Amino acid sequence: MDVRRIITIGLFILMPWVISAQSMYSSIGLGDLALPASNRAAGLGVQGVAVPDFQEISVINPAFWHQLEFTGITTRIQSTKLTNSAGGLNYRSAFDGFNFHFPMGDVVGIAFGFAPLSHVSYDFARSGHKQFPDVSGAVDTVEYNVDLSGSGGVGGNFFGLGWQVNKRLSLGLAYNLLIGQIESRRTLDFVDGNYAPRVIASSKNIYGGNMIFGAAYSNVIRKSDNIGVRVEIPVSMTIRSEESLNNNVTNSDQVSEEIEDVRWPLQMSIGYQTQLSGRWLAVSEVSLWSPSEGADKFLDNNDFSMSNGLKIGAGIEYASAYDADQWWQQLAWRAGFSWRQYMETDTQGNQPTRAYVVTGMGVPFGDAANRLDFSVHYGQRNGFTANDPVETDIGFSIGITVSELWFNGGVRNR
Repeated sequence: MDVRRIITIGLFILMPWVISAQSMYSSIGLGDLALPASNRAAGLGVQGVAVPDFQEISVINPAFWHQLEFTGITTRIQSTKLTNSAGGLNYRSAFDGFNFHFPMGDVVGIAFGFAPLSHVSYDFARSGHKQFPDVSGAVDTVEYNVDLSGSGGVGGNFFGLGWQVNKRLSLGLAYNLLIGQIESRRTLDFVDGNYAPRVIASSKNIYGGNMIFGAAYSNVIRKSDNIGVRVEIPVSMTIRSEESLNNNVTNSDQVSEEIEDVRWPLQMSIGYQTQLSGRWLAVSEVSLWSPSEGADKFLDNNDFSMSNGLKIGAGIEYASAYDADQWWQQLAWRAGFSWRQYMETDTQGNQPTRAYVVTGMGVPFGDAANRLDFSVHYGQRNGFTANDPVETDIGFSIGITVSELWFNGGVRNR
């Protein structure tokens, strides 16, 4: 059998495993797209479009940055165990970005930081066999072992400001500089010695930028009510990819490509927070991803396309009583859930979905300008069809906010 036939067999065998394996979503294109969330919002099952916080900010809505009372730094780490019904197992632990913020007077706040926007993490092996007709018409049974792995992702480096226009209306503007790298490797070994193994190694470097616009309107019905709106508009993006092929028959071939006519998906979110009674707060949120120019070029497989994605979330919080005498009265308790439909779409129009529940706790320390946030979550992601593996993930996150480092903007009414 000639080399071209061997390559054809290799592609035929490899591609289906990319879709049905562990971390099926992160093994397609640029990975599992995510919106960053503040530590507090993460325990509510939302991103925080309408969740103001005098201690902490996130890139999600710069309109709230003016509310910061102190200069401070926020960061978080996460750890997750992922399993699926096909027997896959994967662990992912990551530093989940940081925010640096400081007030500029009473009505303006400035911030910059880093937040991960997509995750790629998979590593699995499978064995099987395929039947192929040879040149004489006879059928060959080809046994093989396939190994696939990938790592990396895309992050956003943001900077901007929030401005309080009046007592009720606030606006925010930020620029998100995108940069990332994704490495993947596909190795195919044939049990039959007549067929040459092949290795495909690819590397993608992503560069781009988005503009983030935020708005918030407070005291809608009650003092603690807020409506928040966020829009992230793609500005530019370049994907530089290199792929090398080695089949142990011919010399290794390397292909380089630069794609410029592509944009990050357009993202729009709206949220609402209200006070139920006493220290009880409730928040709801809807986020929409819409494919932008050249979005299908994110995908490595022509059998898939990009469609609108959707996320709906809601949560409740028993808020901290910072002035309480007893330490346990100062704790905040949170719980939430969300449902998401991913953007990847197969030829029949099916899209993966995910259900997610979370609970968390906020622990003030020092003079209550600092806080630890803990949360644990459980999620289940279904594939494109009922025949695809069901993936579950369980994990925890720990966040910390340390304030009053350099400047003091003055304590405001909380």
